[in-house]
Amino acid sequence: LFLPNPSFKRDAITAPLIQTLAFEESMTSEEELQKKRTPDELASYIDSIFDSIKADKDARKIARMKKDVFKVLIEEIYPFSIYCKLKYAGKNVLCRPVIGNQGFDATIESNTGELIELVEFTWPIDGQKEHFKCKQLNEKDHTDVEIWDYNDNSKIMDLIDRIIKKAHDKSLINYKTEKGSALVFVLDIVPYFDLERLEHKEKIEFLKTKLKEIKFNVKAQYILLLPIQELIEIKNS
Repeated sequence: LFLPNPSFKRDAITAPLIQTLAFEESMTSEEELQKKRTPDELASYIDSIFDSIKADKDARKIARMKKDVFKVLIEEIYPFSIYCKLKYAGKNVLCRPVIGNQGFDATIESNTGELIELVEFTWPIDGQKEHFKCKQLNEKDHTDVEIWDYNDNSKIMDLIDRIIKKAHDKSLINYKTEKGSALVFVLDIVPYFDLERLEHKEKIEFLKTKLKEIKFNVKAQYILLLPIQELIEIKNS
């Protein structure tokens, strides 16, 4: 993963620049990032940010390394926008990212301000590997080629094991509220998953089963598959 793109064209951030809109830091101020928006408004806002980053070489480099606000933008607000679009499309709700260490990453409210749901995202990533690749891309405009056996599922299992390990950590935290709450596990299926293959679909079901076995202090749990934008419900109590 280098930088997700709302159009979901893998690594479009590295493509020849065709945009003319320059990135402006005001677009990603904490105040702007945390504004309440409808699902459609939030999706359009994220689109505009990524389009602007693609048009600005310096912004692309900073974003890839997830410096400053870009870490929360990419790992929390971006998947939150997809979650809102998939779960609340056409509904009269307001979606608000929340930056900080308050124990959740976002809220869903009614248009009258009543809390509907608190949402927490977790995206287990091999940070060291990603940092190395993004640094290479910034310095050389390319990365080392990664080669693996197409029939070897060990990399898929590494991803699944990382999520399960993180899930056990999350199970120790109480996310329950009088209203709703959701815990969302983000899984980037590129490049190791091929969901045309039955055995890879079965790995997703295996992950779902393993997460079901864990007792979480939260009302609902989901797996969010990126970049294909699929929201899988694990449990909703």
